[in-house]
Amino acid sequence: MSIRELLDNLHNVVRDPRGETRYWGDPAHSFNLLPGIELAGQIVPALYFSHWRILAPPNLPAEIAAPVAAGQAMVDQLREGRRDPCGLINGQLLVIRPEAERGMGMVVFLDMSSLARCLAADFPDVRLTPALLQLLAAVLAGIPIKTGHQDDLRSAETRKTQARALRDRFGLATTEEVGRIVGAFILRRVEAAASQRQRADSQAFHAHIDRFYPEGVQSLVLLGRDGEPCRVLAMGPVAGRPVIMLHPLILPSIAGEDIEELHRLNLRLYWPLRIGQLAPHDRPASEEETIRHALRGIDLVRSCFCGPTATLVSIAAASKIALAYARRHPERVNMICTAAVCVLRGRPQTANRRLAKSILDILDRTPWLAEGALRIATSHLLSERRFRRFLTDQFAENPADGAIIRYELDEVAGGHRIKEAIELSLHSIRNDFAFQLDLEWDQARHLKMPLHILHGAQDSIHPLPMIRALAAGLPDAELHVMPETGQLLMGPSLRRMFRLLAGLVPRT
Repeated sequence: MSIRELLDNLHNVVRDPRGETRYWGDPAHSFNLLPGIELAGQIVPALYFSHWRILAPPNLPAEIAAPVAAGQAMVDQLREGRRDPCGLINGQLLVIRPEAERGMGMVVFLDMSSLARCLAADFPDVRLTPALLQLLAAVLAGIPIKTGHQDDLRSAETRKTQARALRDRFGLATTEEVGRIVGAFILRRVEAAASQRQRADSQAFHAHIDRFYPEGVQSLVLLGRDGEPCRVLAMGPVAGRPVIMLHPLILPSIAGEDIEELHRLNLRLYWPLRIGQLAPHDRPASEEETIRHALRGIDLVRSCFCGPTATLVSIAAASKIALAYARRHPERVNMICTAAVCVLRGRPQTANRRLAKSILDILDRTPWLAEGALRIATSHLLSERRFRRFLTDQFAENPADGAIIRYELDEVAGGHRIKEAIELSLHSIRNDFAFQLDLEWDQARHLKMPLHILHGAQDSIHPLPMIRALAAGLPDAELHVMPETGQLLMGPSLRRMFRLLAGLVPRT
């Protein structure tokens, strides 16, 4: 299947409120599949380069290959000694942001609307016509007014008149001053955006927990010896039996009844968050880097709160992380519980799950495009009218999960919690899908420790017969079936899992 077909498959499941399909044939849509940074309140495309080469796979669709080639041309000029940080190619202002290490950096793409937004933020009193905005882009790119850009059809006299108007709008004496001063502001914004993308920022994490979680849930940030932060949710009695919880695609909602149940059962839960979970400004990380970070987080929580050994409980595709930690540090794990487990092979394919299948197909064949594809899909799906219908449709075939979704949409902040969690966690979600491509269940056969599989009797995504077959093939596995429970573990389903865990977790 070609990249074009993969993208078409994805976009065919994202429809506008009138039921019309928007196609990737629109270059503007495909262009936004490029990796991006947040600039002036909008995600703009940005490409990384290393050893003077743009990081991109071959055989891209034409509308994506064109900006990649333009970015490479800018990088080539930088290598040859180009001093101007901006270039103008195909109506896009390209801004190079080099790293300290030679041959590495980022190329940011600003179309005219993005450039206008940056100007509005720094020069709120300046109003430019489309013609003056295009001229400003040429000035920023160092193109002489006299000759103009090769695609500029205006006469030299027209450009001179417009340059005078441009200087007047900014109140500056020369066109060179306009380029130097405005360019400095643009570069400052690009630098700030790039730095923010690379800096661990826990502000969104704390704000989300404060806004949507009850008293009794603590948001912690632990620092490892390498200085890397690990965000952790903690809940339950402080002196309770400690359990390390490995979260699914997004964190479940927690209610006051859940906290009361944990106190009754004397369970203390610690949820170390993966890179990008409730942290949109975390640096981009591959699946392998995400797993390494998660293993360090587990070990940090274990050493801080659990002692020599810990009980690991994974939900959904996080089983891959639990198995990886147990393989690497078997002496530090007393038991593994995997809940709502995933199995890719043989999973029923339904019309309502087309989005997940499309994302998995893209990850399998063109992983470089997956985060951009998710970003565009969610930008359509997270509108008020689409979001409720989309979530309801995803779990329409399962009464237990359908009830949870209705509760989440109607009772838990009107659906704003789950919506914000998705918006803040796209990079983490991308890697959760990546885990599903190979969950490495075969590795569980080599573990010499108790393995408990907790699964909902009503799970229609991973039906119980599939999970029975999985458990039968793992020598140390014991299957526990949770009645009236589907794939989603929230509300009553989550408390059923807590009660099962209470009978399994070792007593200290």
